[in-house]
Amino acid sequence: MEIKVRRSEASDAKKIKEIYECTNAYSNTLQLPDPSLELWEKRISTIPDNIYSYVAILNGEIVGNIGFEVCVNPRRRHVASFGMGVKDEYLGLGVGSKLLSTVIDHRSC
Repeated sequence: MEIKVRRSEASDAKKIKEIYECTNAYSNTLQLPDPSLELWEKRISTIPDNIYSYVAILNGEIVGNIGFEVCVNPRRRHVASFGMGVKDEYLGLGVGSKLLSTVIDHRSC
């Protein structure tokens, strides 16, 4: 069972939406449940240069997403924030760890 990670693409919007519809992805966060597909399509297709988005794929299915934003202010360029979601049925399988390691590897370059 290999977890693959790649950059998010506009065509991933529906699958990313499904991740954030899962109870564990929005519970106890400021994320609102059931965002529209149009909202996700817009988010994924208009990502600014300082924001990165990746998806985790397991058995051919998108099961996780991570996005992180690097501050554009030169004095805070070393600072980034991230948000991550994993489908409920894939929790505990290393999906989140793989996504987080992708972000860490990216930032160390």
